[in-house]
Amino acid sequence: MSKSDLSFQEIQTIARGTTVLIGANLEPNQVEQAQEDLSAGSGVIVHRNCNTNPAMSGMPIPNATMTICEYYVLTNAHVIADPETDYGIRTADGRVYGEEIQPTMSDQNSPYQYHRQIYRYEKQGYDLALLSFVSDIQYPVAAFGNPNQLQPKDIVYVSGWAVPPKDKPKRIRQTITGEIRQKYALGEIPMNYTLGYTLGTKVGISGGPVFNNQGELIGIHGKGAGENLEDIGKDLTYAIDIQKFINLVASSDIGKQDNFSLHLPQPLDPLAMTFGRKYLESGDNMTAEERKKFVIADMLRDDPRRDSVEYLAETLGCLEYYEGGAIGAGLSSVRSQFTVDLNTCMNAFEQLIQENVAVQREKLDSLKQQIENLE
Repeated sequence: MSKSDLSFQEIQTIARGTTVLIGANLEPNQVEQAQEDLSAGSGVIVHRNCNTNPAMSGMPIPNATMTICEYYVLTNAHVIADPETDYGIRTADGRVYGEEIQPTMSDQNSPYQYHRQIYRYEKQGYDLALLSFVSDIQYPVAAFGNPNQLQPKDIVYVSGWAVPPKDKPKRIRQTITGEIRQKYALGEIPMNYTLGYTLGTKVGISGGPVFNNQGELIGIHGKGAGENLEDIGKDLTYAIDIQKFINLVASSDIGKQDNFSLHLPQPLDPLAMTFGRKYLESGDNMTAEERKKFVIADMLRDDPRRDSVEYLAETLGCLEYYEGGAIGAGLSSVRSQFTVDLNTCMNAFEQLIQENVAVQREKLDSLKQQIENLE
């Protein structure tokens, strides 16, 4: 039985819950304050292994136990280019995990001792890397889909933390849409990128997950258009399909670890949808008001009608529940959703006019009646 396609909002929610930001020496609240390293990139949680162990000393309940989860994040090797640097991982709830920063696993007196695991795959010819963190919070994991089932013109969804333009104050997580155009054999593109698709790529989304219509992880984005080699597919951007990563794990040391077996297909993690909804603001680093303005600006961009739509949204509360954030205004499914929401807004405006006319007519009739009474 084939899986049914998810809506954009459902894929957006899964992406939000599983996508992370990875930055050199990243500290808590730096992203919120736009103080993170501009070379920071993206990644996705692909593995979770939880065990219940005796609680560390200093916990408030003596002799208590706690569940400790080890997570692995998949990204591009070039996102964590310096092996001597401590790369912080920002999860959807806004927490940051690093070699020395473990927000849920330590207090001031007794830090939890954990040595981060890092696996790099450049020597095998792939621009991929894994790095780990630990937490007593259960974070969602992206489910793997089968990239071999992708066909030309299939829609893909790339999630990542793009560097903001100069007129924007901070970095936000975005879901960017494109169409599959071509698959490549190993070696055709340096570092074995195998999927080519249309995408308005942005700096900062390298290492970000690529999802299919079922919300499954089918690749890791990492190469923009026009990056030498005769510009390869001209105006395409590229990902390494997830099957290549599974093959790498099976043939490397990490694949020999207990509880680290990867396979296709995988069921969707129900926690991804729940987590993505719960951490709407911190997961995208956007307030509700910022989200509304972002969506309008993205959908209309330089459209002269943008000011009018912003006025309607502000004065009438239109688009209040539109949870967009999709980049790529040319994508018909996203624009059509925006059109539906905008028509709803206009209908509300028309209803308001009709109600005002009815009120004014009633007042006029009352005035006429009063004049007739005076006569």
